[in-house]
Amino acid sequence: MKKHLMLVLAVLLVGLISTAAFAQPPENHVLIEDFEDATPETLEQYWRPDFSYLEVNEDPEFAKSGTKSLKMVKDLSHFRQANVLLNSNHPMWGELLNHFKLGFWVYIADHENIYENEWALFLATHSGGEWKEAILNMRQSDLQPGWNWIETYILLDESIDELMFGFNYHGEEEVPTYIDYICVY
Repeated sequence: MKKHLMLVLAVLLVGLISTAAFAQPPENHVLIEDFEDATPETLEQYWRPDFSYLEVNEDPEFAKSGTKSLKMVKDLSHFRQANVLLNSNHPMWGELLNHFKLGFWVYIADHENIYENEWALFLATHSGGEWKEAILNMRQSDLQPGWNWIETYILLDESIDELMFGFNYHGEEEVPTYIDYICVY
C-alpha cells in the first residue's frame, strides 16, 4: 500500500519535476544504457520495437553522450505511435528497481509533427506484455527541437517486465527519434 501511495504521489508530481532541455545527469547516477556497446544483436535482445523500427545510430550528430544512440523510426503501419520497450533481460534492469529517478536524453527531430496535446512523449510500464500504468506524460510544449533531458520519478516493482518509451506523431512520414544515456539515481 505504501509503495502504491508513493507511486500515486510521484505521478502527480511528474508535471512539476520532469524537465526538458538544459539539464544534465547528476554526478551520483548509475548508467543503464549509453548505446556505446550496442549492436543489432543487443538491440534485439534488450529492446522491443512497437510501431517502430530500431537501429544503432552511429552518426555523432545524433548521439548525445558518445558516438552512438538508439534510433527509433515511426513505422507507417501505425497512424501515430512510435514506441520502444526496454525489457527485463537487460543486464542493468535491477538498477531500475533500486532507484527512484530515471533520466535520459531524447532528440526530437521533427518537433512540428509531435502531437500538440497530451501524450507527445510518454513512459509507461508493462507487465506480462500488458500496459500497466503511465509514469510520465509530456506535451509538445514541454519539449524543444533537438536534445531534451527528461527526468522523472519511477517506482518499479518485480511485476514490471518492460519500460515503454513512447512518442505520438501525426502525419504519414517516417519520423526518427533518438534516445541516449539512460540512467537512474
